[in-house]
Amino acid sequence: MHIYERLYKSWAKRQKESCIHHKYNMPFFIEYISLYLITRYFDFPFKDPLPQKYIIFMMILNSFLTFLGIITFTRIYTRQMEIKFRALHNQADYDQLTGLGNRYYMHAVLNEEEKVCTRHPNLYFSLAMIDIDHFKEINDTYGHDNGDVILKRIATILTRYSSDNLFICRWGGEEFLLMANHNIAYEEFLSYLDAIRIDVSEHKFLLKNTMVQCTVSLGAAIFKPNMNVRTVLKQADNNLYVAKEQGRNQLIK
Repeated sequence: MHIYERLYKSWAKRQKESCIHHKYNMPFFIEYISLYLITRYFDFPFKDPLPQKYIIFMMILNSFLTFLGIITFTRIYTRQMEIKFRALHNQADYDQLTGLGNRYYMHAVLNEEEKVCTRHPNLYFSLAMIDIDHFKEINDTYGHDNGDVILKRIATILTRYSSDNLFICRWGGEEFLLMANHNIAYEEFLSYLDAIRIDVSEHKFLLKNTMVQCTVSLGAAIFKPNMNVRTVLKQADNNLYVAKEQGRNQLIK
């Protein structure tokens, strides 16, 4: 048997199982194909022992193939890690039902904006708590599946107003939080909020072959000097409570 045939068969026996069970084992796959082509289609006119120059040539070839395999494997591994990282990032920062950012995501946004406004006392940001009115009754009457439909559709309405300067998240349950950064004036933000309130109240939700109307209550607040994220959130929550007490479907600022 030719020396290279023996070399190939010996190597193939050791690596065959690894190539079968590891789908993305590209370095082994490349080396496997390369050795096969060399031993199958190249007939070197010499027998044992090999001349020194051919030994050197094979060493260089093997080093090149190994280097190529390492590069390929590294790129594939890096790509897989990027995909996994994006998937974990999505699970950590976004609400799986509505696709909006979650509370963890919004806290990061709020903390960054607080730093900006603290460094520049003439700047401020605004935020608003939004709560779906009588949401428990919707769940009790139409079921939680239809309650989820309401949440997703209201999230879609809110998304129409999102921008690089206006951030939206599902704060928890039937509550949403909107934050306008320092590039949006407070009065402009309030106009957005009232437009949202009207959009929701005019939207028809089809639940169990019945057209249902929903409304939302909103409490807005503005970040002022000597405040922090927690205090401005508390102010917005207090204003939301007042909106609920005063009849719902309204904005309290």
